[in-house]
Amino acid sequence: MRVLVPLAEGFEEMEAVILVDLLRRASIETVAAAMGDSPTVTASRGVRLVADAMWADLDPSAFDLIALPGGMGGTRRLQGDERLLQALRAHHAAGKPVAAVCAGPLVLQSAGLLDGREATCHPGVAGELTAARRRDARVVADGAVITSQGPGTAIDFALAIIERLAGRPAADTGAAGLVRQRPGRAHRASRASSVRRAVRSQVKVAARRRPMATRSARSPGAQARACSSARSSPRGSSGS
Repeated sequence: MRVLVPLAEGFEEMEAVILVDLLRRASIETVAAAMGDSPTVTASRGVRLVADAMWADLDPSAFDLIALPGGMGGTRRLQGDERLLQALRAHHAAGKPVAAVCAGPLVLQSAGLLDGREATCHPGVAGELTAARRRDARVVADGAVITSQGPGTAIDFALAIIERLAGRPAADTGAAGLVRQRPGRAHRASRASSVRRAVRSQVKVAARRRPMATRSARSPGAQARACSSARSSPRGSSGS
């Protein structure tokens, strides 16, 4: 499996590095390609990364998936790069998956790949995502299109791509290596714990609300007084 990650000036560094790192940990060949004239690309926070290759020297059709990091500067450049838009359209037409995170889904929209689909993106560009039905979810997979929200969901995004290309066990192994629980599994475990805590709380509240007479009648002192009173009562006092 091979993944192509285009890098344009102003891309989001966390998203790009986490994506490339996790895919390589899963033994998926991943190539970061510079879209400009230099292999050194400056990210949105001034971090400089050296790409693996130049886009002009690659054949995008030789890759199984194209994944786009976000970052507004990089996204705007990718939206205006017809080479990439054509590659995304051809990739999609061939039934191959495409993926984008943060503002990156706007590039998929520019390529015409989000019409009528469900997708997500960074909340800051939600107003621009008009072709898709936007979902407020960390990762959304609709057919061959995978989208995610931002730097904080970059790990989930990468794991979703791993699952798509190499299967759920590979994604779970990748998550375990990061000491991270996959979304959904942790949520279900949390719900079960909440139910147990609620039941214990209800039992304690019920115990506190029991009538005082009931609690005192069961106390050893109350039982002794009741027995003493019964012994001192004269027999036959109830009348004939």
